[in-house]
Amino acid sequence: MLKKALESRESCLTKRVEDHLRARRRRCAREPGRGVDSPKLVGQRRHAGIVSGLAGFPQPGDEAPDFDLAGTDGKFRLSAHRGAPVVLLFYPRDESTVCTKQFCFYRDRYAELTELGVLAVGISPQDIASHERFIAGHGLRLPLLSDVDLEVAKAYSVNSRLLGTKRATFVIDAAGIVRYRHEHVLSLTFDTVEDLRRALISAS
Repeated sequence: MLKKALESRESCLTKRVEDHLRARRRRCAREPGRGVDSPKLVGQRRHAGIVSGLAGFPQPGDEAPDFDLAGTDGKFRLSAHRGAPVVLLFYPRDESTVCTKQFCFYRDRYAELTELGVLAVGISPQDIASHERFIAGHGLRLPLLSDVDLEVAKAYSVNSRLLGTKRATFVIDAAGIVRYRHEHVLSLTFDTVEDLRRALISAS
């Protein structure tokens, strides 16, 4: 029953994405210059990081949008960590089944994660109090950032009307450039430490 329900949900989401893309192509055909390669849009996305209807920004090779967020280890500003790779782990919700599995996985393999030489942080819409309970309840090791207004999720194009913040991973290099982007369509899986290791090797 669960398998059928998940398959039905995936089919529905796929149809919605396909419908959205078809509608977007029709709009672009009616309005020349509004495609993703439009110089105006590229300029907007470089400076603002958010362009309505521009799916998938930032991609590998793009500059990572800077941001400030409150976190369980204090205020976090992305650009303050230039000089070392940063991994952004967007996730939907504290205490959900897959999110708990994901961050407990990183807890259990924390030594392997630190050997990669990256700063990894989780980002979700819950407040700091929720994050602190989540960490305390499971002995988690990674700092968690609070994106209550979904501004950062929108800047990285990982917000969804259906899911809120989608599960997604970004590897950002020492110069602030995105080198790896992986969205988990149904948010039912996550990147392992080995996935991150391969991403870092590919980016080097």
